[in-house]
This record gives sequence, structure tokens and C-alpha cells, in this order.
Amino acid sequence: MRKYQQLLLLIVSFFCFFSFLFYRHEYLKLKSVLFYLNFFGRPPISNSSCIVFRSDFKESQVHKYNFLEPRSSWTKIENHYIYSSFWEDTEDGGYVRTLAIGPISSFSNYKCRVWFEEGDIIKSAPGTFKYDLDAQSKTNKGKNSLRKYFLKCHVKNNPDRGAPYGVLWVTPSNLDNVFSPLFIKPKAFVGPVICVKPDYSGYSKTNIIEFISFYSKIGVSNFIIYDAGIQHSLFPFLESVTSRGDILQSFSVLSWNFPEKDSKLESLSIKDDCSSRTFGASKLVGIVSWNEYIIPTRGNISTLTRNAAANLINLSFNTWLCCTNFPDDKLSLRSWPLFLRKTRCIQESPQETVLINLKSYIKVRQSMNYEMPSKIVTKRRYDTCIMLPAKPLETPVLSNFTDVASHQLLLLWKTHLNTSAIFN
Repeated sequence: MRKYQQLLLLIVSFFCFFSFLFYRHEYLKLKSVLFYLNFFGRPPISNSSCIVFRSDFKESQVHKYNFLEPRSSWTKIENHYIYSSFWEDTEDGGYVRTLAIGPISSFSNYKCRVWFEEGDIIKSAPGTFKYDLDAQSKTNKGKNSLRKYFLKCHVKNNPDRGAPYGVLWVTPSNLDNVFSPLFIKPKAFVGPVICVKPDYSGYSKTNIIEFISFYSKIGVSNFIIYDAGIQHSLFPFLESVTSRGDILQSFSVLSWNFPEKDSKLESLSIKDDCSSRTFGASKLVGIVSWNEYIIPTRGNISTLTRNAAANLINLSFNTWLCCTNFPDDKLSLRSWPLFLRKTRCIQESPQETVLINLKSYIKVRQSMNYEMPSKIVTKRRYDTCIMLPAKPLETPVLSNFTDVASHQLLLLWKTHLNTSAIFN
């Protein structure tokens, strides 16, 4: 009889133990859901039919998309394509500058008109058409080589004309005329900005969140994304995070339907558009791909401006290619982001990455490079290594950045994935 009592006690003990584990599992799931809902919150329910215009809400929404409106896309104009237009004030008026690419051309008999708005009233004024050829794009050789241009439309000062909002480019045939809206530059200073080149390799959503978490860690809260195929299910999550303002300040996604297969011309076009959008709002702008990480020794990207002369434009860094097809570092944890786990790297030639002193760049449009010492900053690029050396250099784990694994944005993303799995 005593044996049966012991057996029953053992069964009851096992049952209680496994019930406790099941209860703990459900508790943690519920805790994650509640944390997620508490972070993002819910809109208050109002029974009032009165519509109240809140200027602070409007400002917060505009602030989220500092570098987005008006939206740009590559538009064909005869044999060329134009993308974005910007207004520049001068002593005698101002001019529009539009980014364009295409074959060698003199743009004979082109005309232009600038449109202005003042309240509900719109006006237009004829302008003087000019164009500049970007010297950096002249290196493309061949009969059918492409160039990058800046179409310009200058108008004289008129106090009654209002604020400029668009430009009409008039072709000689008058059949392919194109209207291009003017980008409105942010009025406030926003700090460092990262412009991200389009992804053509299919980066995962988690890798993208790891990328943003890292740059948030080193002091970047403004991102301009040139989108050529990112998974759009990621955007609602990032917009929700941006609306809080404590992790991301602005997150602007630009459609990038680049019409030509010329990687150098594409990079030059992104550099010009990015620098034009951030001019006057930021002194430090990084142009990188999703797999490129700027590693400042002192932990904050703003320190780079303290180590370079004020008249410099481009900074280039010592760059390492870290092989993603090599095993993880032995000291790393499986839960760490990719950039912390891969430490088998190959040194590459320095690459231009960051623009400073944007005012000078806008004026002179030329490269003035300065290679930053590796003791101040380096850059790591994470990709598959095709030509493997006999023994790639074993770089140390980025110990100063291991806390990125517990960054609030990354934790929220993992919670979001778990929550989505529960409700689905």
C-alpha cells in the first residue's frame, strides 16, 4: 500500500511541476503582449463630435518625416530622367536645382517656370534655364555613357510672389513637359543623419532592426531610406516607434526606382540627393549600405566632427570586410546581432562614407577627402567572402557595443514578432 502512495505522490509532483512550467510560459507570453501594448499605447476614445485642430500633433507628424515630403520618383523627360528638386535663395531672387541623369546633352531650347503659393493663390514666373554637368560623372567613358546633371531655373526677386513650391520643365517639343515639386527643408537642426542605399540582396527585417539599433546606440536618430524592395510589413512597426520620439526622431522612406544600370552613377545620385535634403539640418551625414557599420572608438558618431578641419567635405575610413560565411566568434552569444558575432575580417581600401560641412559641398560639388585614423573610427562591412585568404584576421568582438543586443528597439521588435505569432 505504501508503494502505491509513493507512486501517486510522484505522479502528482510531476503534474504540478509541468503545470508550473506551462503557467510560467503563458505568463511570459502575456507579459510580452502587455509590455508591447503599454509601449505603443492606444488612442483615447472620445464621444465628442467636435473636431479640434491640434498644432502640436501636426508638428509631431511632420517631424516624423523630416526628409520625405514631397515624395520623389524618377520621371522621364525626353531622353533624361529627373528625381528631386530643391530651392536655393540668392541675393537677387533664387533658383531651383533638379537632379537629372541621362546621355550627353546641351539641353537646347529648354525653358522653365517656377510656381509660387500664397494662401489659396498660386502664381508662376518664367525663369532663366541653365544646367551644370557634374564633373564626377565625366569619368564614364563611351559613346553611350551617362552623365549626372543639375537643371537650374533662376527667377528674380519679387516680394508679392509667395513661397516656391514647384518647377515646370518645358521641353522644345512642349510634349514631354514635367512638373517637379520642391523639397521643403527642415527648419530645425536634427543632428546626425544616416542615408541608406537601396537593398538589392534581400536583407531580413531583423537585420534591418539590428542596423537601426546600432546607429541609434552611437547617436543617430534620423534615417533616410532609399527603398528598392524592402519588406514593407516592417514600416508600420518603425512608424509606431518613431511616433514616440524617444528612440527614432525621423524615418523617411524614399522610393528609388533608379532607371539605369550604372552603380557609380547611382551612388553619385544618392550622395547628391541625400546632401541636398539634409543641408541646413545636419552637419554630419553618413551614406552607407545596410551591411555597413561605422565604428567610432569613443562610442558616439558626433565625435568625428571634432577630429577634422571645418572645411573638409568627405571622410573615408579604414574598412574591413567581415565574412558572414565564417563561423561565429567563440566568445559571442547566439542571441547577439550579426555584426557582433562575425569577427573573421579582411582589410579593404578606405571608402568614403561621411559628408561634413554640407554648405561647402552644395557650393563647390567636389570631393575633398580626409582619411580618418583607425584609432578614432573604422568601418565594417558584413558580406559573404568569395576569395578567402589563407587566414583572415581575427578582429576582437566589439565589446563596447554588446549592449546593442538589449537595445530597446531590438527588444520591441522581438516582442512584436512574438505578439504577431500569438495573434496569428
